[in-house]
Order: sequence, then C-alpha cells, then structure tokens
Amino acid sequence: MQTIGDPDAMRAAASALRLRAEQIFDVAHRVGHAADTAVYAGPSANRLRDVTADRHQRLCAAACRVQDTADLLVRVAAEVQEAQYAEAQLAAARAALGNATDM
Repeated sequence: MQTIGDPDAMRAAASALRLRAEQIFDVAHRVGHAADTAVYAGPSANRLRDVTADRHQRLCAAACRVQDTADLLVRVAAEVQEAQYAEAQLAAARAALGNATDM
C-alpha cells in the first residue's frame, strides 16, 4: 500500500496498525492468564511463570509501540493534509493573481 502523500491511505494504515496492536494485547493477555492459572507448583512452574511474565511484558511493550506508531501516522496524515490544502490555496491564489494581471 502506497501511503506517501496520501492522508487517507496513512489513516487506513494507522487503523490496520491499531488492529494489530489489539491482537498483540490479546495474545499478551492470554499468555499472562495461562501462566497465572497453572495449577502445578515447584521450580519448573516458577520458572514458567517468570518466563511468561517476561513475555507478557514484552508483548505489551510491543503493542504500545505499534499503537504509538499508529498515533504518529495519524498526526502526520493531518499535517500532510494541511500542507496539501495550503499548497492548493497558494496555487489558486497564484492562478487568480495571474488571471488578474492578464487583463
């Protein structure tokens, strides 16, 4: 998908990123829940809980980074749209000025 200079495509990409972040958060929740509900005990169980807690934290951090990227993409899309509007206004003003001097 080409998004450069296309605010709508940038927003669509941000939406896809948000969906992916939700999916990552869901996986993180399931990983954390699975470790928390394990019924066995002992050194192996403790190690499993430690490893899954670490994975849970890493997954949540990754999901947050994906969300942050989506937020940035939305902000940049707004800036691109504003710049395109300003450029169109400037072109219209130049055209009007050119037409006025042709008279």
